[in-house]
Amino acid sequence: MTYIPTRRKFKGPILSIGGFEVGPKENPIKVIDENGVIAPASIPAHSHVIEEANIMKNGTPVIAVSAHAELVFEGEVCIGETIVIGDEVYEFGEEVAQGNIQVDISAGTPSSAGTILTFIEVPTDGQTLTVGEDVYEFDTDSNTNVNTIPVDVSSASNVEDVITALITASAGGTESVTFSVGNPGEIHISSTIDGSEGNGLTVSTTTTGTFDSPVLAGGTDATAEEAAAAIAEAITANTESVVTATAGTEANAHKVVINAAEPGTAGNEIALDDSGCENASFSDETLAGGEDPTTGVKGQILFDADNIYICIDVTGGVATWKAVALADL
Repeated sequence: MTYIPTRRKFKGPILSIGGFEVGPKENPIKVIDENGVIAPASIPAHSHVIEEANIMKNGTPVIAVSAHAELVFEGEVCIGETIVIGDEVYEFGEEVAQGNIQVDISAGTPSSAGTILTFIEVPTDGQTLTVGEDVYEFDTDSNTNVNTIPVDVSSASNVEDVITALITASAGGTESVTFSVGNPGEIHISSTIDGSEGNGLTVSTTTTGTFDSPVLAGGTDATAEEAAAAIAEAITANTESVVTATAGTEANAHKVVINAAEPGTAGNEIALDDSGCENASFSDETLAGGEDPTTGVKGQILFDADNIYICIDVTGGVATWKAVALADL
């Protein structure tokens, strides 16, 4: 412990914070423990003198603060869109570019685009179904045009047989779609690409069948809230991330608070880029607001108009300060 005797002309009670005591020997001691509890104490006989010029300084110690920013999603987020934090590229989707960090939104509400073809009767030889660039030709005599995908309906006796044959033939297609059985007489054509990216693929037929839509439609993307939760989860799972992330809740569920993993001014240099995500925006181009802690030596005292502060520990160059309001003395 460190004591300053009365010849240093201190007036008032001795103050002890975290094991350090300052004040005249003659006065009662106020001891303030780590929980801020004031209790009486006594001065041991081995008190010694430390020059107050070495420990008493006017100032307020600064606690280390992490640089931070807010990421806000104002609308749906598409598969393939990106957010960049420092050197880390976060990409939404199940399959991402090499080196990018996946932000999985598959558990949310994104849905695939699609359409339904309803057959009225068995197609005749040479009639076609076109899906994007793929042309399926219904065949009964093993004679089809070049660059078409044959659909053998030579033994089809009803439209269900036609649908089965078409699903088999779809293995030869090149478009990102799947064919599946729907209600009686219906075949569903769905994009294998989740979200709105699959919307707009054109379909047509020369059969008597009819589509519920002439293009694949209905694909939806992740909501702003789903995107915020997903990227916060991806950042948290990234053990090498230079930042931490916390998704908001309720009315703020479309927002993410980004903090530098290490406190201090160095975090203010972490760049942010939202240009790869149309409906996302950062509050700034870099993290901001990071502050380095006030340095000190164990036993050093600072004071300002409201508080007195004592440095009780220095570990790894980072000082820990205890504060007591002057009004409490």
